[in-house]
Amino acid sequence: MTGFLQSTPSGGTARGRVANIMGIIMGSGVKQTAAAVDKIAGTIISFPDKSLSIPMWYGKFATTFEAETGIKLTSKDLKEIGTGESKYLGDKYKAAIAEATRKADQTATMVGTSKNSFDTVIKNQYRQTGKGGGGMLNAYRAANKFMANFSLFEYATARFAVGALQRRGDISRTQALGILAGVGMRMTMYPILYTVLSQAFDDELFGTDTEEDESDIEDIITRQVVGTMLTLLTRKSMGNIPNLVPSMLIEQLNEQALEGLRNGEDYNPYNHSIVYNQLSLDNLEDKGLTKTAVGIMAGPFGPIIKTLERMTDLSFRSVRNKTEESREKNQKELTDRMVLELLGNSGLVPFYKDIRRIVIKNMFEGQRKSEQRRKEEKEYKEYLEFLKENDPGAYREELRTKANDSFEGEYFEDNNFDPSEWE
Repeated sequence: MTGFLQSTPSGGTARGRVANIMGIIMGSGVKQTAAAVDKIAGTIISFPDKSLSIPMWYGKFATTFEAETGIKLTSKDLKEIGTGESKYLGDKYKAAIAEATRKADQTATMVGTSKNSFDTVIKNQYRQTGKGGGGMLNAYRAANKFMANFSLFEYATARFAVGALQRRGDISRTQALGILAGVGMRMTMYPILYTVLSQAFDDELFGTDTEEDESDIEDIITRQVVGTMLTLLTRKSMGNIPNLVPSMLIEQLNEQALEGLRNGEDYNPYNHSIVYNQLSLDNLEDKGLTKTAVGIMAGPFGPIIKTLERMTDLSFRSVRNKTEESREKNQKELTDRMVLELLGNSGLVPFYKDIRRIVIKNMFEGQRKSEQRRKEEKEYKEYLEFLKENDPGAYREELRTKANDSFEGEYFEDNNFDPSEWE
C-alpha cells in the first residue's frame, strides 16, 4: 500500500464544518500529490550535493579516525560502524569516533550546506517558547531566511577558510586557499549554469525562442565574480531583511556607474543584476512602500500572494475592459497561466518552475519581439544621427543602401539619389 487516498490518525478528531470539508479534500489525494511532487523536487535538487557530500563525509571520517588512532578503516569497517556492529564503537575509540564524526559533518556541510536543525543557522530557527519565541518573531525569521541558506553557508565556509589562512587551524593554508577558490567558483558558476541549462531545456525540448542576451560570456562571468565578492564582503551572515539596504545600494551603483559590466547596455535588473536584491526604487515607485514591504515580509508565501493578486486583477480586466480583444487576452492569461500558478504554488505540479517559464515565454513572445524591434529601430535611428553629424558620406551611402533594399527591382544610383527624400 502506498498510502495514497488513505486517512491519517488525526482524521478521527472532532473539528468544525470548514475544517472537516478541507480535511476531506486534503485526504482525497491532494496532500499525497503534493508530497509526491515535493519528493521529486527534493530528490533532483539534493542529488548533486549528495553525490559529493556523502563520499566526502566517509573520506573525512576515515582519515580523521586514522589520524586519531593510527587505524585505517576499510569499507567493511565503515559499514559496520553505520549499522552499529563495529568493534570500534566501544569506549576505547569513543573520543576518536566523536572527533571523526564532527569533522566529517563539518566537511559535508561545507560541500552541500545543511537543513539539519542541529547543524544550521541558529538565529533563523523557529522558537515556540522562551526568549525570542512567538508568532511575530517566527514570521520575521521565515522572511529573513527565505532563499538565504546558500549564501549564509557559503559565507561561513569562506570565513572558516580565511581564519585558517590567518592562524593555524584544522586545515592547511593550501587547503584554505582551495576552499576559498571553491566557494568563489560555486557562487559564480551556479547562476551561469542555471541560465545555460534552462535555455537549452527550453530551446531543445520545447522549441521556445530564448530572448537573446547580447552580453558576452566574459561580461556575464565578470558580473558574477564581482557579485560574489560583494555578497561575501557586504552581506556576510545577514539574512534577507538586514541585507535589503546594502543590496539596493549595490544595484544602484551597478545601474549608475558599472556600464562596463554590461558592455554599455541599458540596465535591466533581470539580466544585469550582480547581487540578490529584493528592494529597488522602481518597486517602491510602482507598488508603494506598503505593498513592497508585504511582498518581502511574506517570505515563502510571497509567490502565492502575487498569484492571488494577479488573478484578482485579471478577473476584473476580463470583465470590465472596454475592447473584446483586451478582455479575451486577460481571460486567456487567467485560464492558461494563473491556474498553473495556483496549482504550482500549492505544490501540485512537478517541474512547475520550468513549465511556468515556458508558458510565460510563449504567452509574451509577440510582445517581446515587438519590444526588440522597437529597440533595434531606436538604435538604428541613433546610428543614422551619428553618421549624419560625423560622416555625411557614410550617412548618404547608408540611406541609399536602405532605399535599394526597400524597393525590389529599383536601384538608386549614387548620382541620382537624394538623401533628403529618405530621412
